[in-house]
Amino acid sequence: MISIAILASGTSSERDIAIQSAGEVQKYLDTKKYKVTFFDFPNDLQKFLEHYKTFDIALPIFHGSCGKDGTVQGFLETLGIHYTFSGVATHALAIDKHRTKVLCAAAGMSVPRGV
Repeated sequence: MISIAILASGTSSERDIAIQSAGEVQKYLDTKKYKVTFFDFPNDLQKFLEHYKTFDIALPIFHGSCGKDGTVQGFLETLGIHYTFSGVATHALAIDKHRTKVLCAAAGMSVPRGV
């Protein structure tokens, strides 16, 4: 059985939607294949740190900063925990919409004008 830590919520104004998203993900994980533990992050940080070595992988599910900006991914890498989605640098860049647009335009992609 694969042990999964779902880290969700964060500190942004989008906290509630992140928790809802995590619930939807958890609902579709087969309990015969996966042992899933939900952590309200960072509120459950101490609880997570007490058990992190028991998890095979982490699923960070965040909306807004503190999760989508690379900080949680960096934290997980420091602990040596595998996680889903993109790495630290990708998240750090993508949260900065202006720099992401500049990079995409430099790569030849068509991007809309922004203010």
